[in-house]
Amino acid sequence: GIPGRVGGPPAKGSAANRAAQALRHPREELSKPARWDTHSWLPLLPASGLLTLDSHDVLGFPIDPTKADRILKWSEGYMQTVAAQRTRWMAFLGTHSGVVDDAMRTRLKSLVRLGVPPELRHRVWRLTTGSFDKQRRANVTYDELLRRYQGVPSPFDDQIAKDLRRTLPSHPRYQNPDARRALARVLRAYALWHPDIGYCQGMNFLCGTLLLIMAEEGAIWLLAA
Repeated sequence: GIPGRVGGPPAKGSAANRAAQALRHPREELSKPARWDTHSWLPLLPASGLLTLDSHDVLGFPIDPTKADRILKWSEGYMQTVAAQRTRWMAFLGTHSGVVDDAMRTRLKSLVRLGVPPELRHRVWRLTTGSFDKQRRANVTYDELLRRYQGVPSPFDDQIAKDLRRTLPSHPRYQNPDARRALARVLRAYALWHPDIGYCQGMNFLCGTLLLIMAEEGAIWLLAA
């Protein structure tokens, strides 16, 4: 197999241990996330970079064994970059409500150009697309949409059902029936909520990718943004 870490854990008090501690995520209370901070499924990047213990990357996709050494070497530098990105973004996100205004636009543009840590992308995408602002102004919630459309037939039901098993079929998450049901809920709710758009092939891959990074509510508001 492909190791997720090189060697054992660094000895306590060693230079390697201090370096690993410096790369840890800032404590949660520093960010004080607002209600627009939809849940992310992404773990923090492991200490060895983009490789995890089961030979998959941080998004859950399998890594080509022939490229593992090259990815691991590249990841050593990337982890330092991510640590710097994370510090800047957590400070920025902790002071804003989730609505982009003129005062924050220049700083936001600068941060985006420097890159976004994988586990913060759900928050940044919601911020930059305006999906939180749209959600805040709406007169309906995702849970209300699910209740409203429960048992209501949709002209797109058959096509959505066909596409569920075609969505990222090699990804471990979508081999789980619960994940496919979550994808179906979002696609059905969106199609019934926006009948002028409905559903078309390809939306399953877009939504399926979003659900690797965020919860259902965040995904549907990003689709609607």
